[in-house]
Amino acid sequence: MINLTHDTLSQFIERLPVAIACFDENRRYIAINQRCAELNGVSQNNTLGKTIYEVVPELADTIAPIFDRVYLNTESINDKLVEGKTPASDKTRYWLASYQPLPLSNGKKGLLVTAEEVTQQIFATKSAETNRKLLTDVLNSLFTFVGLLDAKGVLLDANRAPLQAAGIKLEDVKGQYFWDCYWWTYSEQSRNKIMQAVKEVQKGAVVRFDIDLKAVTGLLAIDFMMKGLYDRHGELTHIIPSAIDISERKKTEQQLKVSQSRFETVINRTVDGLVACDRNGCIHLVNNSFEAFTTHTIEVGVANIFDFLDSDDLRQRLSSLIELVDKEGIAVAIEQATKNVQQDVCLLKPSQNPVEVAFSPLLDGDQVLYLATISDVSALYKANQALEKALLEKTVLLNEVHHRVKNNLQVMSSLLSLQANADGTHDTTKHALLDTQRRLKSMALIHQLLYEREDFTYANLQQFTEQLLDLLQESMVNGSSVTVIKEFTHNPITLSLNQIVPYGFLMTELITNAYKHAFVKTNVEKPMIVVNLKETECCIEVRVADNGNGYTPNPQDIKHKRSLGSDLIMVFSRQLKATLTSATQDGVVHTFTFNK
Repeated sequence: MINLTHDTLSQFIERLPVAIACFDENRRYIAINQRCAELNGVSQNNTLGKTIYEVVPELADTIAPIFDRVYLNTESINDKLVEGKTPASDKTRYWLASYQPLPLSNGKKGLLVTAEEVTQQIFATKSAETNRKLLTDVLNSLFTFVGLLDAKGVLLDANRAPLQAAGIKLEDVKGQYFWDCYWWTYSEQSRNKIMQAVKEVQKGAVVRFDIDLKAVTGLLAIDFMMKGLYDRHGELTHIIPSAIDISERKKTEQQLKVSQSRFETVINRTVDGLVACDRNGCIHLVNNSFEAFTTHTIEVGVANIFDFLDSDDLRQRLSSLIELVDKEGIAVAIEQATKNVQQDVCLLKPSQNPVEVAFSPLLDGDQVLYLATISDVSALYKANQALEKALLEKTVLLNEVHHRVKNNLQVMSSLLSLQANADGTHDTTKHALLDTQRRLKSMALIHQLLYEREDFTYANLQQFTEQLLDLLQESMVNGSSVTVIKEFTHNPITLSLNQIVPYGFLMTELITNAYKHAFVKTNVEKPMIVVNLKETECCIEVRVADNGNGYTPNPQDIKHKRSLGSDLIMVFSRQLKATLTSATQDGVVHTFTFNK
């Protein structure tokens, strides 16, 4: 029972370190200390004699039920958390309050309230909880495996990723030593490795290694790491294990090893030497064939390609390719090098064997290398030398043959000339001998043209025809009195040896006939022979025309008295597979066409 005066009670509660308020049986403030008045935001004078509805109206509905329990049941309520707003602040605040029955001196029931504001502590707790939830959500959203161990290595927590991978719940492993957890149960070796890692962390080390983790789908390769957390005194408080799934990386590495092995097998079985160098010539890759060529073991990263291929042309080729890469880019350089493969021949040190070298750019990661393909052409070089020697011998022999044929033709021509001009030679025989000489000269002219060109398969038709016409004009008695007009197409026409021989004989007969028969007993003022040559898409057309007497053929003469010249014309036309037509109008016109 409180038997203190109001002033004495006020002085007593004012000295206490907590907020205190006393209420009478009508729930009116009968005493309140300064600390409590400050919490309420209402002065002591304005509080005394008033109810909670008048002093803290926004808080009244929260604490009124508590007052009822104390007043009606004489029940004490301790450490009750109350939240709400007071006139002191428009923000929600928190108090930890105790409510005790208070017997008054008049026999009535009063109420004693003690309170301590815990707003900051509540906010700190809520903030910590929010941060913890946020951290948990972040960790659970990661693919990285993260756990929390105590200093002894007992698992306290783990994020979602390793649990889902193993198909287990946190409760299945929480509280176990980390090395005894499900993830390492597939082998004693893995358990011991994790146990040893924990011991090393307890000694202050940070450990990291690759290990397999047991999962639903089998074993996963992980990059595992473990380190310790320490307090401000340097004492180990927790251990953090973490890992990332590197199964795909391991698979890729394995595939890369297989691919690299295949690549090395291919390049080492290649007959050609392969060398990849940088822009300075430093060798980064070399195959067995090149080492066999040089009879040296190449030290990659030290040796230089020009130690074995010392060629100014080759250095210039590499410089040009580097300049192209710098200017146009690697893609354009590769395309051009592929389309236009340029090779240089040089001597390989120390064997001095001739080799053929081609450069092309190669992208190795971020670095541009230059791949040299080296082919040993020593066998081909020796074969070419032997071939050149044999060709030289055959050329000498062929020149001798040509020289003898030329001399023989010249001797035969001279003999025919001597016989034709000898005393007692009948005119008919003389003319026959001279005709034969002209035919022989036509053959010699063909031989001369082929020999001069050093090409025994084709001859220039215009050049041959022009020289043949000049030769025939010189050999005819009336050659100087007849004008020969040459109308040749400008584009060169080439004929094979099989065609040029019958063509020459055919032209010889036609031109000779024109000289011998066209201008005998005629009054033509300007005798002319016109030779026209032209080429169409499918054939060659030759036209020989004169402005002489012309002729009127006698059927009986054609049937019974055909001349040798006529027979030769028919024979050479067939050999040439030519179509020959003849017409007379202001002279004679012979036209023959043949396929080229």
